[in-house]
Amino acid sequence: MDYARSNCNGKIWLFWNIDIDCKVIEEDEQQITCEIVHNELHTNFTNTFVYAKCKDHLRRPLWERLLHQATVEMCFHDIKIHKVHWQRPPEQWVKLNTDGSALSNPGRIGAGGIIRDHRGEMILAFATPLGEGTNNQAEVRAAIFGMTWLLQIGYRNVILEVDSQLLSIHAHVQQVMDLIRQASRFQCKHIYREANTVADLLSKESHKMTSSSIYNSSQQLPKEARGYYQLDIMEMASFRRRKIKRIKEPP
Repeated sequence: MDYARSNCNGKIWLFWNIDIDCKVIEEDEQQITCEIVHNELHTNFTNTFVYAKCKDHLRRPLWERLLHQATVEMCFHDIKIHKVHWQRPPEQWVKLNTDGSALSNPGRIGAGGIIRDHRGEMILAFATPLGEGTNNQAEVRAAIFGMTWLLQIGYRNVILEVDSQLLSIHAHVQQVMDLIRQASRFQCKHIYREANTVADLLSKESHKMTSSSIYNSSQQLPKEARGYYQLDIMEMASFRRRKIKRIKEPP
């Protein structure tokens, strides 16, 4: 586990890894209430962890607090909508978009990606099965696969764009750093999944394959990926909808 937190008297301990953000809302000697967010799935919820005292009169403040949370506070959802689109890299740069896909977690994984120039035109794309692993491993290995090809064909000013914020799987960190050091200029950026559709579709295509496929022109791309590639060239926008759960006390 990467992180830990206890309540004020050390009776309750929470442990979580990098996939999770955990924010303590309130705590006392018998409970700790947290807002928990899964970074990959973009889901969040509120949870209360309890270590109740043995005597009834000492437990009563805990039950009253839990009853208050259940009956007085209420949950509501906001829907946030963002307009997003893929953006071309500057002149003398290329952009590598990658994505990993897992049929289950852990389970069969695959990778997809596309390299484009400052005009938005495709230089190379790929889809490759990766065997067995987790969704996070698929994300990292997709970036490694794409960076390796990009450097092999001679590009050194690189923007790597991914829709995961978890490019930190320990077993592959050194391999990623070795590739980055081969670039003259390097940037890594996060992109919303709705603007990373070509790479997403290629990663899903990998599950139909037994070996890597390298695409040297847009006409070779699978039909759906080719369509989204054309939309990216025209800088057509997509809309990202995100449901945000909030807790508030009514007036």
